[in-house]
Amino acid sequence: MLSIIQYVMSKLNADATNGNAPSEREIRRSISQLYSMNDRELGELGLSRGGIEYAVRHGRSQDDLDKAA
Repeated sequence: MLSIIQYVMSKLNADATNGNAPSEREIRRSISQLYSMNDRELGELGLSRGGIEYAVRHGRSQDDLDKAA
């Protein structure tokens, strides 16, 4: 399951670094895939349900940003 998430995130990041922002459809698909995971799997990725959309859209969880501030 982790390899799916790594693929999705690498695809989104590659598009962004190439100047090709991911489409809203790709973003929603990634969010949906993450929501389909259980809490344990999300925890292994360092995510919580509340941080999924933020992490997909911005690359980091809101908690990580709060800790850095």
